[in-house]
Formats: sequence, C-alpha cells, structure tokens
Amino acid sequence: MKYTPGPWRMKNNGELWSHARGGTPQLVASVSWMGDQEDRAGNMRVVEASVELTEALDELYLLAALPQVAQAIQSDPAIEPKARLILDNAREILQKCTGRRTPDWRKIPAHANRLTHNA
Repeated sequence: MKYTPGPWRMKNNGELWSHARGGTPQLVASVSWMGDQEDRAGNMRVVEASVELTEALDELYLLAALPQVAQAIQSDPAIEPKARLILDNAREILQKCTGRRTPDWRKIPAHANRLTHNA
C-alpha cells in the first residue's frame, strides 16, 4: 500500500497538506466541505488524523500479536472475548484503510515490525 505520509494538516480553504517528518510540505488534496461549520471542523479533524490513526492501529495490532501478549490474551477468560472483538474490529479497519488483507493477529510472525507500508 502506498499513501502520502503523515502527519496531514488541512487548511480552512480545504487544502490537505502532508507534513512528513523531515520532508517538505506537499499538497495531497483539495476538499470541498458540505454541512455546518461544526460538522466541517469535525470532518477535517478525522481526515487529518487518518494516517496517524492507521499507523497507531497497525502498531497496536502488532503488539497484540507478540507471542507473550497473544498468549496472555488467549489464556485469560476474563479478557479474551473482549480482546478478540477489539482485535477483529482493528483488523477490519486496517483492511479498509490499507486496501489489503490483514492477517489474523494470532498468525502474524513474531519478527514482523509493520503490517502496512508506505512504499
């Protein structure tokens, strides 16, 4: 998967800019907003955070896949059902964000350091 690196920042005129760490700001898109000001501001925050949210969810998913964490989740009947639900939802969201199949968290190799790639 390839996307313009974040963090993204949106100007009030609808221009969406990438402010990649160490890079020159780059125009990603121009958005025309509908609705009232409060909705537009909220939508703008969601768009701005999308890259960072995807990357954070990727890291959280990989953390749960670490053998010691996966074993702790699976061996505790008090947390296993809720953790499985959360991780299944994370998997679906990552697939939606990346456009790629995300493996089940219990099947990720212990040495994996990223699920999604910006390359």
